[in-house]
Amino acid sequence: NKSLQNLDLYHNAIQAEGASRFADALKINKSLQNLNLSQNDIGDTGAIAVGKSLETNTSLTDLNLSYNFIKDDGAISIGNALNHNTTLQVLNLGANKIGNKGANRIADALKNNNSLQNLNLTGNIIGNNGAVAIGTAILKNKKCAPV
Repeated sequence: NKSLQNLDLYHNAIQAEGASRFADALKINKSLQNLNLSQNDIGDTGAIAVGKSLETNTSLTDLNLSYNFIKDDGAISIGNALNHNTTLQVLNLGANKIGNKGANRIADALKNNNSLQNLNLTGNIIGNNGAVAIGTAILKNKKCAPV
């Protein structure tokens, strides 16, 4: 579909395989701006696939991956994508299982990313080290504000 701009798939049973299929579509899609995959149990495998697609996607501005059991590996992939992605403005990773390693990778990416404006990491298991890294990155990147 060349005109679909918003897709809300909140609270379905997409899981990792479904997220991987969406990720494949995101690599070539040029119209989708808002995608809600919240509460779909995509885990790290699904988040890694979505992260890889974000490296080349040029249309998505708002992505909700909250409540998906994403841990550090998935967050690291999303962080890697933020080094390349120039369109994503809102990223919700709240209520997952992201720890210090994932938070540190996202923090490193925030230092260079100029598009992200809102980041939600509430309800994760980020410790002091990760929180300090995110806070420091936000001070350097004036566009991004935690939600």
